[in-house]
Amino acid sequence: MKKYQTALIGHGKMGKFLAQNFHAHEGFELAVICDSDQQNADTLDALPYRAAAFTGDLKAVIENPEIDLVVIATPPNTHFELARAALQANKNTLIEKPMCDDARQARQLVELAKAKNCLLAVDNTLVYEEAAQLILKYLKDKKFGHAETINFTRIQKMPSNTEKNCFDEMMPHTLALMDMFDLYQSKVIFVEHKAGDLHREVTAHITTESGLASTIEIIFDAALDAAQQTRRTEIELVSSDNDNRTLLVWDEMRDRQNQQTISVTDKKKHEIKAGKVLPLAEMVNNLRQALDERSLLVSTGETGVRVMQLMDALRLSVQHNGEKVSVAMYNSNS
Repeated sequence: MKKYQTALIGHGKMGKFLAQNFHAHEGFELAVICDSDQQNADTLDALPYRAAAFTGDLKAVIENPEIDLVVIATPPNTHFELARAALQANKNTLIEKPMCDDARQARQLVELAKAKNCLLAVDNTLVYEEAAQLILKYLKDKKFGHAETINFTRIQKMPSNTEKNCFDEMMPHTLALMDMFDLYQSKVIFVEHKAGDLHREVTAHITTESGLASTIEIIFDAALDAAQQTRRTEIELVSSDNDNRTLLVWDEMRDRQNQQTISVTDKKKHEIKAGKVLPLAEMVNNLRQALDERSLLVSTGETGVRVMQLMDALRLSVQHNGEKVSVAMYNSNS
């Protein structure tokens, strides 16, 4: 089996998670890690991918003809320039969420990837959760009729890094899920900011032209620490043809030991266990398949553009005191 030579740019918390998963997959070889902080090199000896080279020379990494894939796990404001440089060097590229600063930049990257015939993926990890894929299957099969509303609540322990905000940390994952669950791939979506400062919490209402409505609530909550949880996610689907009773509830918790518990419960209260497959491992496996066969990714650059469009619209709604913003959604033919 061919092993795709992989370069990781950024060896912080998320970079380490990505490195572990690429190292564990037989289809990739983590050849080099690039980071400007030499202290991150000092941690390699204790890690399973210690054989990877470490460098601070970004230009040498991107221009290395042996590298097949560049993985970008740096701060969000650096994503665009790094991804553009990688694509210009004809490298397949994976970008950690959020894809970049705005939809304009995201679209530029998608068009560049097309011109260079490179694969461009975005790590919106939540779409790879087993529960998310199960719900998607139910929606496609119309197992419970037609879904009219999908409500998202995602609460995460407030990080020690005060520069982080819940909008960039959590909203891309949620919007990528909504994009995946919108089977009609709506051409127009309406976005309204309802509450929150985008730093510690935000509530938004989103409606598609196909009639799918969503309330999204994202919260950084210090109190989760007291409950020994670091994250809680609930996704509720409601149908118009069953007296507005719940169709499905995805209930997910992650504890202080990073152990995850996920269940999906249907309207008859049958608990459907999900979550055995780790989403990052599934993302890496999907990326390998796409590189081999040029098959469709679950989370593509085009998905990234649409997510950034909705984030831009929500920021605009905040600026205009909650005014409804209409978004003409991007698709590969637009």
